[in-house]
Amino acid sequence: MAENKKEVYFNYFCCSCKYAPRKESKDPCNDCLNQPWNTDSHKPVNYEEAK
Repeated sequence: MAENKKEVYFNYFCCSCKYAPRKESKDPCNDCLNQPWNTDSHKPVNYEEAK
């Protein structure tokens, strides 16, 4: 089965991520921003919803 690569919607997900207060140059944000595509999802790779 072929991979279904999707563009990551940073503008939608980053504002609700638990890592949002961190600088973009710090991990895990830096890792997410370096991967603008994800398999079968528009979510960033390290996205975790803030509680």
